[in-house]
Amino acid sequence: MATLLRDERVGGDFRVLRLLREGGMGEVWVAEQVSTGASVALKVMHPQLVPDARMRERFILEAQIGSRIRSDHVVRVLAAGVDAERPFLAMELVEGADLAVTLDRRGPLPLDDVREIMGQLAHALGAAHDLGIVHRDLKPENLLLSPPRCAGLPFTLKVLDFGIAKLVAEARTSTTAALGTPLWMAPEQSKAGDVSPATDVWAMGLIAFRLLTGAYYWRNAYDESPSPEGLIREIVFSPLEPASRRAARRGKEKLLPVGFDDWFRRCVAREPADRYRNARRAAQEFEAFFAHRPRLVEPRGPSGVEGARWIDAVTEQAVTEQAERADPIERTALTEGEARTLVMRSPVVELAAVDRAADVVIEEGLTKDLFAPGRTSRRWAIGATFAVALALLLVLALRRPHVETSKDDVDACVARLRSDRSEQESDLEIERRARASAEARLKKSEHDLASLRAALLDARLAVEENAGKAEAAELRLRGLLSALQAAMKDDKPPCECPTGMFCPCE
Repeated sequence: MATLLRDERVGGDFRVLRLLREGGMGEVWVAEQVSTGASVALKVMHPQLVPDARMRERFILEAQIGSRIRSDHVVRVLAAGVDAERPFLAMELVEGADLAVTLDRRGPLPLDDVREIMGQLAHALGAAHDLGIVHRDLKPENLLLSPPRCAGLPFTLKVLDFGIAKLVAEARTSTTAALGTPLWMAPEQSKAGDVSPATDVWAMGLIAFRLLTGAYYWRNAYDESPSPEGLIREIVFSPLEPASRRAARRGKEKLLPVGFDDWFRRCVAREPADRYRNARRAAQEFEAFFAHRPRLVEPRGPSGVEGARWIDAVTEQAVTEQAERADPIERTALTEGEARTLVMRSPVVELAAVDRAADVVIEEGLTKDLFAPGRTSRRWAIGATFAVALALLLVLALRRPHVETSKDDVDACVARLRSDRSEQESDLEIERRARASAEARLKKSEHDLASLRAALLDARLAVEENAGKAEAAELRLRGLLSALQAAMKDDKPPCECPTGMFCPCE
């Protein structure tokens, strides 16, 4: 039930207009800042929560954190105060829909949109992590897409609700309640452990999976009667399947880009030390998915029509060369489209584009295994086509001196390769440590199991031994009782009761 009235003044400078939404901590109203005439979002704490010191602390913390983080992707706090003993926040009013609503309307998002979302989210979280602040409650409902305010962006992402954010230094010196929405909560949160930037990285991985597939990663979310206990058990103990396998269970595996499994595995590693160290690093690795796409570069030579004619000529010659050199027994003709594809994808870097309007240069490496089993029928044909394409590209390079690679490009490529190699070595080291840790846990479990079996055997032997002793004692006791009864019968004095009367001695 709303606790404010239309046109009511809050904090002296904010006039209430209409209720926007109601959450667990308070109500959010659209209000007018009287002094400027600007529309703002006014968040007022629920009256029943005001006496709770912890809830007041969380409310005040949201105001402090929102004003400290230097990022356009975090909702700005304009003012804060207490009115009639009720704390309030005045924040910028952001138009748009959160990601949960967007997914309900549109379904899975295109990879380019997810790329942009991850980049903007990393900017907000990176600014927070630089201050030692962890959000701890990242989820689609707290990520708002609004119209862009600058050129070049399809939308602007805003991160909401830093109400349960925690300073890392405080989290490591105090035991706090496990805060966060269970579907996106990291294992250390369920155990009230230390939070770190890696806690937000866990949620980033799950959010990316949700955006790309439109599905939740956790199986418990699709149970007939899901429970928080079952979800926490799955998060903390159940084996973590690769993202592609989990997506395949929902028929969504084709929506994930190549390499997503490795990135997702690093995000949702149960040990925080095995995850990406912060949101920026996770976003940089996510961006690497796009490094393998064809690179588009503006040409500096003749128009794209000449490139189109050249590609047509190369295609025709490639088909002819294949027909002449292919084994008559194993000859399999290449279609014009296949030959064009082979020429366009040869590893001699740059080709003129086909379309004048596009005017681009395409660069991509040949990714097919030419000598894979089952492809012997095309081996000679593809080899011949590759040779012809290589020769013609070399001729083209001599005739087109503008198609060249600068030293800066080479240095950048070498630097990128070194960076990739360093990252691969880091991944291998993490996998090695994880494997060693798993083996150690397995050995400890085997040792504990052997100890438990030995203890059970000792207990069983002790029970059997005690049972035998008890049975022997019972026999001895029965013997003593029989002997005592016999002795009492032999020592019985003669009866002196009168004959014919009832005898109590019998």
